[in-house]
Amino acid sequence: MESFLTHFNQRTEVEREWLRQLFGFVRDNLFPVLGPAAGSLSLEQLALALVQRVERAVGSSRARSLPLSYRLVSISELVTRQHTPCCSNLSWSTNEHREWVREAEQALPKHRALPRANLLLIGCLSDGCGLGGTCDGMWRLKDASGSLHSELLSPSPLWLGPPLLFPFWNYIPQHALGPDQEDGGYLELVGCPLPLTSDTELTFNPAGVNLRSAVGVKVAAGLLQHRVKGLRVKVYGEVCAVCPLLDIAGNSFFCLCLREEQHTVPILVTEPSCLWWRRCVCVGVSVCVSGLRVCALRGWSGNRVLCVTGQSSLSLLPDTLIPDLSETHSQDHTPDTYTSDADGHLCEESGAGSALPGRQAEGADEGRVVPPPHNTKHSRIISYKGVLTGVLSSEAGLYVIDGKVGLCLAYQPIQRRGLRPGAEIELHDVHFLYRPSPASLPSMLCMCLRSSLRITSFSRLGSEVSSTSDMPSDALLPRLLLEMNLGVSQYLWLCHCCTALRDRLVPRWVRGERVCVVAGRLLESVLTCEGVQGGGEGEAGRDIYREMLQEPHHCPLTEYRVGSPACRYLSVSECISAMEAECWSSLSLSSLLPSSGCSLTQAELNPSLAWSVGLSLGQDRQPRPLLVGVLDLSRTHTLCLRDQTGILTCVAVETSEKDSGRQRAASNTAWIGCLVCVQRFTMVMERFIQSEFPSYRHLDQDKYITHRHCRVYIQLCLNDLQILSPSASMASLLRERNRMTQGEMEERREAEAGERKSSREEEKMEVEEEEHEGGEAKRACLEDRENKPILKPPVAIETPGESTLPGERPCVSVVMRVMAKEGVAWRNEGNGCDIGGAGLSLCFSAKAELIGPVQRWGWDPKNSLLQERETDRKTESTKVELLFVRSSVRWFSLIQPGCFYRLIAPNTQDPSVLTGCLVAVKSGVELHACPSLLVHSDWRIHTLTPPLLTTPYSQMISQKVMSVAEVLDCSRDVELVSFYGIVSQRITLQDKRGLTKTTQYTVETGLSVRLTVCSESRGRSLQVYLDLSHAPYPPGIIPGNTVLFSGFQRRLSRVGGVYCRSLPVSCLTVSAMGTSSLSCDPPPPIILLGVWAMRGAGQCLVGRVKGHVVCVLYLQLQWTCSLCDSIYTQRCTRSHPPCGSTSSVFQALAKAVVEDGSGEAHIWFSCLAVSCLLGLTTPQWEGLQRSLKARGHLRVYTRGRSLVSDAVSDDPLLQYLSCVCNSRTVCRPLTLICTLHPRSHTPAAHREDSTQLKRFTRADREFVTRMPSPLQLNCTHILEDTDRL
Repeated sequence: MESFLTHFNQRTEVEREWLRQLFGFVRDNLFPVLGPAAGSLSLEQLALALVQRVERAVGSSRARSLPLSYRLVSISELVTRQHTPCCSNLSWSTNEHREWVREAEQALPKHRALPRANLLLIGCLSDGCGLGGTCDGMWRLKDASGSLHSELLSPSPLWLGPPLLFPFWNYIPQHALGPDQEDGGYLELVGCPLPLTSDTELTFNPAGVNLRSAVGVKVAAGLLQHRVKGLRVKVYGEVCAVCPLLDIAGNSFFCLCLREEQHTVPILVTEPSCLWWRRCVCVGVSVCVSGLRVCALRGWSGNRVLCVTGQSSLSLLPDTLIPDLSETHSQDHTPDTYTSDADGHLCEESGAGSALPGRQAEGADEGRVVPPPHNTKHSRIISYKGVLTGVLSSEAGLYVIDGKVGLCLAYQPIQRRGLRPGAEIELHDVHFLYRPSPASLPSMLCMCLRSSLRITSFSRLGSEVSSTSDMPSDALLPRLLLEMNLGVSQYLWLCHCCTALRDRLVPRWVRGERVCVVAGRLLESVLTCEGVQGGGEGEAGRDIYREMLQEPHHCPLTEYRVGSPACRYLSVSECISAMEAECWSSLSLSSLLPSSGCSLTQAELNPSLAWSVGLSLGQDRQPRPLLVGVLDLSRTHTLCLRDQTGILTCVAVETSEKDSGRQRAASNTAWIGCLVCVQRFTMVMERFIQSEFPSYRHLDQDKYITHRHCRVYIQLCLNDLQILSPSASMASLLRERNRMTQGEMEERREAEAGERKSSREEEKMEVEEEEHEGGEAKRACLEDRENKPILKPPVAIETPGESTLPGERPCVSVVMRVMAKEGVAWRNEGNGCDIGGAGLSLCFSAKAELIGPVQRWGWDPKNSLLQERETDRKTESTKVELLFVRSSVRWFSLIQPGCFYRLIAPNTQDPSVLTGCLVAVKSGVELHACPSLLVHSDWRIHTLTPPLLTTPYSQMISQKVMSVAEVLDCSRDVELVSFYGIVSQRITLQDKRGLTKTTQYTVETGLSVRLTVCSESRGRSLQVYLDLSHAPYPPGIIPGNTVLFSGFQRRLSRVGGVYCRSLPVSCLTVSAMGTSSLSCDPPPPIILLGVWAMRGAGQCLVGRVKGHVVCVLYLQLQWTCSLCDSIYTQRCTRSHPPCGSTSSVFQALAKAVVEDGSGEAHIWFSCLAVSCLLGLTTPQWEGLQRSLKARGHLRVYTRGRSLVSDAVSDDPLLQYLSCVCNSRTVCRPLTLICTLHPRSHTPAAHREDSTQLKRFTRADREFVTRMPSPLQLNCTHILEDTDRL
């Protein structure tokens, strides 16, 4: 060191101290790693060369100026102490640095420029080969303290080995995101490094490259057609394609193509010592490669490539040198050859294909039928330059270029280093796709194995490689792409789902590292639902050699399907918002009114608008909505689907395997806690409106709507759900089902083996009997069959059951069968104070039968297989009444009569907690016949389905439930009934809310509803009245659904009709979902009037009548006040008290006699049906209304053989109506759709007023006889005899 410092005696003490540290750094960190590269260079000479290079790089106006503010840093110190991105430029002044920062931050305003660090970096560049002989092709900067991965813009082979000074560089720290990634960051070496030795040339010297024996691409392409043993060639040309570095089964390689005019030749680089070439070659660069041999790629039949050898070398050529060489080598040229037999034998026996992983044979997919994809587009191959402006997910390979173009790198090994916002990149042979997926930008650039990416300028910004939203789990996405063979639209959708799942489910229900696994299952279920086999769009596997080298080019990105899968993943809150918006946007008030809506008064009009429902099938929408969430029990009494954005109420049913897939109410508690994908569901939007519309003419004025509210939920079948992550109970159930399936398969295999054995014995006997008739051949065939092994199907490995963990808490349980269930209602429970009022809380009770004693457990049995000790067949079963109060009401939706459950009380070993207690006796009267048991909020209930039940409990049948017909026909002594029925109509009867302030809860609970229920779509019907004033609103009670009505009171009306009404203990359960449209119902049946009159409602309530109009018995036309129903002339005619209404409606009513040969009926017509009966056109009907405006009303009725009126007999309007009613226009054959009038519900033979005296005149004689009262019908629609339904 002293001799070194003697060269700087004129320097200041500060400079000498800086030089002393420089010498020590060179001695400790640089000189030990030079080895042969140092040559005869001493330590002192190396330190002096470094000082000269530093002084030269500073570029100061003063001579011999040293950058005293800079200090040398080793690789290990940089990695361990520098935790933030930084940059260093030895030639910068302060003003230059400020200008550099300003330009960088103006380009991307949301980012900050790299901070400056005054550090000097020296070392040697290596090719990435380790001590064990492994090479990864990555360039590294090394010194005595370690090595660090380095990214270079335009590296040269001459940079490897000699000591270098790097005046301009960026350091980006990087944390390992996976187990196969290293921690420590990387360097971005900007510009050309400075050599520390004078004999080192870092630029190309034409004299140093021998090109006399080199051939062009055109000549080399001809040599590929004629393989010569032992041939070695040297080829020069322009690089036209550079494929990425691949590592398959431990073998690393890459391909590049050279071009000359229209000729190309592929070069395969498999030598580990040559993998670093990948960083030096890029599209458009001229190179010369020596030591190449001709090889045939195994699996790529008929195609040969040039493969590098251990003697190969790479030289970069100036662009102007290639045309000169082409002219020089215009004559025939014979390349250099090696005569070594060993080399020739190596070329013949061990081609490139032997060292590379074999690709799939071309005939592997022959015979496989791939369905033609719909909406398929072809991509375009282009080159593109741009600035990287965003990193969507570096692990998934998704970026944004120029703020508007997407970039996908997932179809090749993803390069993450250097791809930061602000970097300038150059893409070649990249696929351009337009709108491949709604989850991506409209314009996408996707790279395949033929594409190349080159960074032309590193980013000046201080952002790391991974984005803030990047997660370690995203590294699984490219793996899923390869395993599932996904198309680009499917992969983009998968990446979008990962981001959405992370926002909506992590960390409450899904761990962050499991997001990609859940997303893969989600995509697989969606593709299975769409009928895509194997998940992918293209072929069964990727042909890497064909993708890299084949002309014309073909890869998975050549064709792509637009918008696959055709679905949109919605969060729960987005689904609720969409349904609420559609609920009111699709509402048309006029469509809620019946055909006679124009004649309704205010008292009739507003109740018709009070409630309506809108249905929409999710699978019929485009794009199809998709929901992902956890099934859970809500705080009230319904099942719900939830994620971190919201909670959506669900009405769930399930199908029964024993009843041929018939739907029933959901009862399996194992679904609670399951993460599911919902694809098939019905959106239900119930609307509640309070209005004061005077008439139908004011429906377009929203000021008459005083309050409106909607309730949205979905209807689904649990069997249509795809389980993405099962709950512990569901996993136990699936294991048991799998075990049962395996048992059935084993029994089937044993039966088949027994049949085969018996058939062999029979064949042996036949052989012995027929041996003298040529049985030798038959015996040989038999022996061959016996010796042939029997192929057995693979046996699935059983997953062991859940073991008892020492940390699990003890519990007690009891198995029960629910016999009956009451409805949920607000009841006085003393301390509760909920929405229903002070002291009121939600409650319900269920009667159950205990099938065994209470059992102690050291662990939670959940829904495990029913054990023998849990059943006690010797003693009689015990009945108990379960009381569910407050939070335990959440089990209501899954507690169904006839099902078996295991009730578990945790954290106790006391069996008495599950033993019911009797209510105290008062005055010798016992209030309850069976003990009651209060279900606590922390108790758990698990359903025991048939796979978990043992015989005979799996054979038990639930209680019998009536049908609508049985309720109508049963004895009068039956008061409480339970029955199934299809809701065909729902009408809001009255409003009990009074004048109190209207809220969501008062709108739904203060209702009285009338349901029309039938056994079939057009069968016998029953009226059911619901009082919702003391019960929470029940979802799913809409037209089309099948509902179980339990504990309803059967009543008789004053005219003898049967109806039912709800009681405080009544229960409503949706057992089957209906269709979304009621217009698909079949037409009502044709019925004879005579038959209908004799059977009444026992026949049907709605029917189609074909008959002839005999006469009109009654006709009334009237303008009615819409407020008070009085007659309206120019104003309302009511005087006590006076009515100030200014609106009126026109009403018409008529009664006609219709006969069809079997009998006759009096049919009532109203409103528009009257105009059809009279045969009046629309202008005639409107003129009749105007002519009656001043008079107000007109009534015409039959007297004898003529029509008379209360008005003057010579009134022209009366004469006109009399003429019309007696004309053939009215008395004509018609087809009518009629409903039975309430007075005719009871058959004529059972009515007290079934007969009446009637006088007949024939000539001069009169007859008086008793005739049955005519059938009374209401006409809802008139069809001419030419019309068809």
